[in-house]
Amino acid sequence: MDIFCKNEEKVADLYYVYADLFVTHSDLWSMISAQEREHSRLFRGLSLIDEEDASSFKINRHSMGILNYISRFIDDQLSIARSGKIDAACALETALRLEQSMIEKKCFEMFEPRSEEIYEAFRRVNHETGQHRDRFQKELKKLIAKK
Repeated sequence: MDIFCKNEEKVADLYYVYADLFVTHSDLWSMISAQEREHSRLFRGLSLIDEEDASSFKINRHSMGILNYISRFIDDQLSIARSGKIDAACALETALRLEQSMIEKKCFEMFEPRSEEIYEAFRRVNHETGQHRDRFQKELKKLIAKK
């Protein structure tokens, strides 16, 4: 569960940096950053359930490999963003790619939660990730249309 928490925090940090860099989309980046932090808090709460019952998840090495790859990708994107060597369109494309990959790789479906509470939390985060993807896609189309 720890990797989910860390990845959500890193994504929140990335979007927070984007909010500082791109004032025209600052509200969007700040709002989604806050939602990513909420996802992390949710997963931290679920970690307590997981600690109480080690059998609350079915996990495999392949799933962890994908999550670790995504974690490294986020780290790389954070470095680029902090350097300021990115434009608004590229930031939106990166966010879109990140959110889409979380859905395509079924990051929130990789584990088989054995409690209804954990299942519902993963379902909620997966749904909100789809909303983030759709919002980034919409904003990117608007930005491209202006050029």
